[in-house]
Amino acid sequence: MTNPSYKQTPRLVITQAGIIIIFLIFFIVLVPGVQGADTNITDNTYCENRFNLALENKVNISVPTVVDINVRTGNLLVRGQVPLVVRDGPDNSVGCRMHSDWYYAYDGLNVLMQDKKDFVPAYFNEQNHNVEKKAALQNAMKNFSLDDYEIIDIALLNAIPTDTDMKKFTTITNAFEGTYSTCNATLKDTTFHGRNGSLVLSNFYFCDTGDGASNPNCTKSIVADIVNSGTCSYSSRIDQIIALMAGAGQTPGTKRFIYLHCSRGIDRTGSVTMGYLQKTIPGMSYVHALNFAQNLGIESKGNDAMWPLGYGTNNASLAYCQYIGADCTVTENVRIMLPGSDTHSHLPGQEDPIITISPTPDMAAAPTTTGP
Repeated sequence: MTNPSYKQTPRLVITQAGIIIIFLIFFIVLVPGVQGADTNITDNTYCENRFNLALENKVNISVPTVVDINVRTGNLLVRGQVPLVVRDGPDNSVGCRMHSDWYYAYDGLNVLMQDKKDFVPAYFNEQNHNVEKKAALQNAMKNFSLDDYEIIDIALLNAIPTDTDMKKFTTITNAFEGTYSTCNATLKDTTFHGRNGSLVLSNFYFCDTGDGASNPNCTKSIVADIVNSGTCSYSSRIDQIIALMAGAGQTPGTKRFIYLHCSRGIDRTGSVTMGYLQKTIPGMSYVHALNFAQNLGIESKGNDAMWPLGYGTNNASLAYCQYIGADCTVTENVRIMLPGSDTHSHLPGQEDPIITISPTPDMAAAPTTTGP
């Protein structure tokens, strides 16, 4: 006699499999927002939860921000996130494009710069002798257009073939006709949006030791390119930016838009921003450079987002500070003032009063000493 339960078992298995298949179809097709929308299932491109560089996303990204202007050349140094469009729509939860459909966010970068036309870094002030810079920046931003500049894109991306940074860099390279230089090498001129442009791949070294310039490996990364790991000298990177801002190799009558970025425009970008500020502004301490880097050039967080630097890039900035002999104070106190400021209100909880010593009526002058 046949066991009825034995004959029903295969039917039960098939039924369960069918239910699972139907559920998966519903899950993937009817609910596309739940399918892992940050990965394009066609070519497995991963968008890393990134937002497009666009005005509609400005509250969610480290927006392009002016770091410096050269009054003589008109060159601008701007920091920001990777300049790409990688998905459809403003959100970061749906619409990850295939890698072949990514493109350089030229229009988004242009509009976001125009949106910040009234911004002036807090360190552009009389005490820093930057009044001229303030006026020059305001004039430059009045009718800003990227079309008036030659673009130099300095990408602080990980030069590791398997890293997703290289997918981003491939897209950027395509916009520069496949031409780029590395580290502190001479720029390779190419065509970008119908005019001259240059692209630099400057891989960043994280100094994870925590003891700054006292660690040999950390110090080495500051002063030398490390060929075997494909990383570039921090010091040479800063020197290169300074030279480019000053007009090295520049065609007379042109202006440069030097765009410094990593992937998110926060960590590696913030660290190099700190190094640049400490090298170019006398008296700029480590702690204040950190404050400016984290708050995109303003004194206080206010209503703006704060973008904290990570442990490794913080250490790299500190090692560089020690290397150039700048003020490497890591905590603010009454004797360390933000250049140009007379209060400490920019760092909540550290509003220390300014201590001054003035003579009182009962303070007698020291007696004059005479010879025998």
